[in-house]
Amino acid sequence: MKYIEVLRKDKTIQEIPFTDKMFSIGNLPSSDIPLNSGNISPRQAKIVKDGEYITIYNLGEPGTLFVNDKRIKSTVLDLKDVIKIGEYTIRS
Repeated sequence: MKYIEVLRKDKTIQEIPFTDKMFSIGNLPSSDIPLNSGNISPRQAKIVKDGEYITIYNLGEPGTLFVNDKRIKSTVLDLKDVIKIGEYTIRS
């Protein structure tokens, strides 16, 4: 995963180099990946890199984070995984 691409309604709105060990995702402007929507929690999720593993954690309401169309609380990510939060898609 070299960068993270953020899409809203299938249009790329942000590309972020994947260099940090953690990314916060939420509707706060201070989030590393800010998602501007009332349906998304201020601290919706986080992506954590630990060695060779990259894990995403759902910190918001249960059932609001999907990876490859499966509802998750947390999961280790693969390069081809697609993350969906509300009307946003995040992928590498």
